[in-house]
Amino acid sequence: MDGNGDGLAQVQIRAGTVPYDHNVSFMIATSDAGGYFSLATTPEAHELYFAGGTNLNNVPDVNVVDEYYSNKTTSGQADHVTVVEGETVNLGDVTLDVGAIVAGQVTKQSGTPLSFGSVQSCDLAGNSRDSTFTDVNGSDTLMRIPIGGAKIRFSKSNHALEERAEGLVPEADRRDPAPRSKICRSQSRCPLVSC
Repeated sequence: MDGNGDGLAQVQIRAGTVPYDHNVSFMIATSDAGGYFSLATTPEAHELYFAGGTNLNNVPDVNVVDEYYSNKTTSGQADHVTVVEGETVNLGDVTLDVGAIVAGQVTKQSGTPLSFGSVQSCDLAGNSRDSTFTDVNGSDTLMRIPIGGAKIRFSKSNHALEERAEGLVPEADRRDPAPRSKICRSQSRCPLVSC
């Protein structure tokens, strides 16, 4: 839910089998305008991944920090959801952190823009969060960065790798802890179900 108690649309939810099987496709759903989602899956254990970036054309990213269920950073930490044939699993409200946005320009020592360089964000534990490339002017924007701290890595062939640690605090909330928003809801009218 957003700050008004409304669900947030366009959050992508992916369900993969546990253990992960490269021969089995994972299921994908996108939250609707009310923040609801449902997935039809096979009856077995699944790990769920919630992402603000959908990688779909003409669909804007949602600025939330991607995570595994339930509030986990990596697949190895994820709480698994087991689906039994004929049963519905209701997750209730799923809460995701609001992300920071980091924008800037990468330049050479001479001040000339460094175009098409790789820019990657990692949380303080080193887990990759978002990546992009600089444009022709050396500009870049990263979204969905964990608030409170991140490492930003700049790299390009024939140039030295540079890494910076940033203390990220939302502009409007400099004194308060990182906000969390309830983004996606799974309720009985649109549950996670087995096939």
